[in-house]
Amino acid sequence: MKLLTRVLPFLVVVGLLAMPAFAQQGSVTGKVLDKEGKPLVGAVISLDRQTVAGHFEVKTDNKGSYFHAGLPTGPYNIKVMVNGAVAATGTARVTFGGTAQADFDLSNMAAAPQGISKEEQDKMDEAK
Repeated sequence: MKLLTRVLPFLVVVGLLAMPAFAQQGSVTGKVLDKEGKPLVGAVISLDRQTVAGHFEVKTDNKGSYFHAGLPTGPYNIKVMVNGAVAATGTARVTFGGTAQADFDLSNMAAAPQGISKEEQDKMDEAK
């Protein structure tokens, strides 16, 4: 019984101190549509923290959706990567326990992805 009276307060204090650490995380979710307005499958979503170094990646699923949890709070630069090239960019702010929404519709993008010539982009479009 003496052990319980000594260990229990310690566990309560540790639990209370650990809660704020978990609360300082959030998530980012969104959907990516291709140039025809269909879900873009397998695109790499690159999440880079703006204020402190941190790089995270996730891929879109068969519905063009993505979700990344456990991200430290703060502002992020987001890139949609298709075949290794940047197809779209955006930003999001992750808040304590919140979920930031960042959707991308490539049919609204006028320019070809960075690093790809117009001819290469046309060939990729034809291959689809």
